[in-house]
Amino acid sequence: MKSVSEVSKLAQVSVRTLHYYDEKGILTPSHFSEAGYRYYSNEDINKLKLITIFKELGLTLNEIRKIMTDKDYDEAKVIETQRQMLVLKRDRLNHLIEELTENNQYQTISVEENRWELIWDEIYATQGVVQSEVLEPVKDFVD
Repeated sequence: MKSVSEVSKLAQVSVRTLHYYDEKGILTPSHFSEAGYRYYSNEDINKLKLITIFKELGLTLNEIRKIMTDKDYDEAKVIETQRQMLVLKRDRLNHLIEELTENNQYQTISVEENRWELIWDEIYATQGVVQSEVLEPVKDFVD
């Protein structure tokens, strides 16, 4: 078990953030001492890492809580889906960098950017915040 300050340093989040996550029911410590001090298990720390990744991906705390408390929550599936989304985002950024480097033409970038946004919107419209697989148009776009 690790104390709040140890977890704060380990995860690079403030102690106040950990308290806030507890208050909001997003991350409740596994153990409380008789004096009321919070202690986190390795499982709690892994959950915090996942919360941090979700926040980095732009999800709100309400969305994160909804995902993590869903009765059909499958952590492995969620992690894989978010990994796929990061790969798509990385590929999109790499494409934009290539366009800037090779062509130095902004017209091409805006067309590709609009196409990407349409595909991204389709993902969220059809499958929600966490989708089960990458849509074919996204795969085609990446290829």
